[in-house]
Amino acid sequence: MSRSTLPPLNALRAFEAAARYESLTQAARELGVSQAAVSQQVKLLEEHLGQPLFLRHPRRLELTDTGRAYLPILSTALTTLREGTQALFGDDAQRPLTVRVAASFARQWLVPRLPELYRKQPSLRLRLLAITWPSQHTLEGADLEIANGYGDWQGLEVERLTREHWLVVAAPGFPIRHGAADLKTRLHSLPRIAVQGYRETWQQWQQQANIAGTLPEPIMETDTTSLAIEAAKSGLGLLLVRSLLVEQALADGSLVQASPVTLASDGGHYLVREAGRLVRPGEAAFCQWLRQELGG
Repeated sequence: MSRSTLPPLNALRAFEAAARYESLTQAARELGVSQAAVSQQVKLLEEHLGQPLFLRHPRRLELTDTGRAYLPILSTALTTLREGTQALFGDDAQRPLTVRVAASFARQWLVPRLPELYRKQPSLRLRLLAITWPSQHTLEGADLEIANGYGDWQGLEVERLTREHWLVVAAPGFPIRHGAADLKTRLHSLPRIAVQGYRETWQQWQQQANIAGTLPEPIMETDTTSLAIEAAKSGLGLLLVRSLLVEQALADGSLVQASPVTLASDGGHYLVREAGRLVRPGEAAFCQWLRQELGG
């Protein structure tokens, strides 16, 4: 047999079913054909391979060592083929792409760019599920997750999308209104806003800025950056925030950078998916667009 020649598919299916059951009768029932047809296809495969796959006893089949070694390879291949066909051409191909997405990323970055995505992918159907905290071990039925974190997911496939830094922002005129044109001398007396769940803190930024002393507690803490950004826009206080999430606010002037000092971020935004899962065409197109927009 030439190594480049694949055996006939019907013969492979017949052997795989007969080997699982060790029965021509049950294999025929599963495949919806006669027992004689299954037997003929198995013999055809054995001739193609040049080796026996079964020992034929009067009332039962017994796999040869070769047949026993071949069965898991063939079962895996047929399962992959069935699942792939279903995903690409069956009902799975028609269902929406379900994306769990960090709430602040969705509001500040993703949603404003969706019109451009749909101009490029008009047939795409999205189901967005906003989350505050990233998944740890499972995506709970979602196809993808765009999560804010540090890349330490277990048992999931993780791809870093962004490299960000921390900066201090405020509403236009806020430092001047509070008499703090120089944050270095007045930071301790100004109201500050903090976001929970990050390793980077106001104290680390303070050290980076070479500002001495102990800072008082923030006047407000929240678990989502979007809420903190809205509070900062209202003039409530200074906010230490990841750069990506305030790009638009800095561009439209609703926030200003209150200090030139920035702090490198250990974390960023990540694309997370179940390991080894087949990627549908719409999902692949969405991920490619995401990488391009984020400069990856």
